[in-house]
Amino acid sequence: KEKLLDIATIVGEMGDECVRYIERECPTYEEERDVESDNALTGPDPEVLEQMYPPVFYISALKDDGVDDVLNHLLSRTTPCSDWPVPANEAALMSPLERVEEVIREKIYRCLHREVPHQVRQVNRMFRTVAPEDTGDKIIHIDQDLVVRTESHRRLVTGRGGMTLRRIEADAEKDLKQVFACEVQLNLHVKFSKSRHDRDIDSERSGVVQQAL
Repeated sequence: KEKLLDIATIVGEMGDECVRYIERECPTYEEERDVESDNALTGPDPEVLEQMYPPVFYISALKDDGVDDVLNHLLSRTTPCSDWPVPANEAALMSPLERVEEVIREKIYRCLHREVPHQVRQVNRMFRTVAPEDTGDKIIHIDQDLVVRTESHRRLVTGRGGMTLRRIEADAEKDLKQVFACEVQLNLHVKFSKSRHDRDIDSERSGVVQQAL
């Protein structure tokens, strides 16, 4: 009995807070209520009620009762429209080459430090999908050059005995297998270029990509 009295007290306090909130945020609420009471056939606007009062769901996760109602409500709030921007069979709007570059770039930033990752330019040399006749499983072959402008950066990207480059290659290959859901063979090469203009590298990069596709 004492618990019921405590619950009733809490509910009463919540009701008082709701009334004070309506009077503070909706000063014309009393006038609108008087107008609506004059016309008994006119019911309250559901949109107005939803804005004034948050929805209440009675659910039981143990019995799986009402859970779908909560999920549908959250879905309606999170998606402004019913049309999905990405098709159901795709995970991103980026092209396969762009996704490859993003994965490799992430590993470059994780394995290198300071200004070195910002000085590395990526040039795609090959992106080819093959399916051997003996197995029939799809395999993607990817060759990419990591272009640097100084000899010191080339040594840092390569690492002692090529360890840093192999680490970038292995981590990126692992993630690319999950992205494309097939076997991936990734080969990275560090290339030293004396060109000081990004335009030269970008033009070379676009030409190689078009040729590979």
